[in-house]
Amino acid sequence: MPVIAPGGVRIDLGPPGDAVRYVLSTVDPTLTTRLGNALTTVGTEVKALTSTAVLRASLGDGWSMYGACELMASVFAHNRIVLDDAYTSRISHDGATAVAAVLNRDGLVVSSARLARWSGYGIVDQVETIPRFRRHGLATVVMTMLSNWAVSNGVHTGLLSATEHGATLYRRLGWVAHGEIAGAVRSQPGHGCPFGQPLLPPA
Repeated sequence: MPVIAPGGVRIDLGPPGDAVRYVLSTVDPTLTTRLGNALTTVGTEVKALTSTAVLRASLGDGWSMYGACELMASVFAHNRIVLDDAYTSRISHDGATAVAAVLNRDGLVVSSARLARWSGYGIVDQVETIPRFRRHGLATVVMTMLSNWAVSNGVHTGLLSATEHGATLYRRLGWVAHGEIAGAVRSQPGHGCPFGQPLLPPA
């Protein structure tokens, strides 16, 4: 679960390498520079709703940038699913998370996506289609499956982080961009500087 940290939250992702991610709701240059200096462990991530250029300049040396993504949102609606006879579909859920999948005749999952419910939102993640099965509308199918499931379960607003490639599909499905999400990973060990306050509140 996220834990409150200066400027946002910290998420302990777990193995491998006991990865840690900081997600910043705002980017204050002074705070972010101090954070960048204080986070010295290689593999530590920082993500923020800002431009890649701003985050790069704020964090300082020793950080490598991820490709920029877009924060996108949509109002879920129920739509008809159109699927070729060569495929079957299934959706599984555990109450908080739903996974939509399309399978070929051999039972191979060729396209899938998941949705996690959080505080009234449905966060869509891991939308993937095996390369040789792309451009057959399968990603649209799994996204529609998740939208239908969300509506049936009282979830009305969807959020996702889209790569440049994925954003094209999502716009076609009615998703709207609300800003750039920049991401960085500590690629070189840092020497550390006093942060002035604890990165996490006392347990």
